[in-house]
Amino acid sequence: MRSVVRFVAAIMKAALAAMATAPRLVWDGVRWVARSMSGGAPGQAAAAQAEAVAELQAAADEAAQNLAAPAASAPAAPSADASVEWGQAALRFLAGQRRGVEGTLDEPALAYLGALSPEQQARLAAHPARRIGEHLLRERRIASLPEPEDMATWRRAEINRLCRQPVAEPVLRVDPWAGLLKEARSRPAPAFA
Repeated sequence: MRSVVRFVAAIMKAALAAMATAPRLVWDGVRWVARSMSGGAPGQAAAAQAEAVAELQAAADEAAQNLAAPAASAPAAPSADASVEWGQAALRFLAGQRRGVEGTLDEPALAYLGALSPEQQARLAAHPARRIGEHLLRERRIASLPEPEDMATWRRAEINRLCRQPVAEPVLRVDPWAGLLKEARSRPAPAFA
């Protein structure tokens, strides 16, 4: 029922939007006809068209600049600042401060840090934050620690782990008396002969 109401509301909204734009379109059409019928100088129509083309070109150029700006500002690879941020987040994670770490570290890094033994965690924490970040980002490995997994390897292992878990089968219990009337449910008392 709600989907029908939403559909009707969407149609009404579209109809009201069309009705709101119709007077503007009619007014623009009347102005265009009046200009073409007034017999103004032939250069005026060409100038108006050139102005409209210039406005469209300016709008297209602005849109192209807006699309190109975010792509140019995005870094292609993790920077040194990213390795410092990852290292600081890893140190917070190892110190027991779990809040705010998930926004910086990805799931494979969190799983890697959680799987380290206490000795390995101490060896990792002995390094500076930049070096820890480089290790987690797989830029420069720390030889005394296991290598962290990349996202693809971690996802494959996680899928395999989840597929190996036993699936709980629901137990179907059938009540033999469920479909019978109340009179039929009552059993006769056993007869002793």
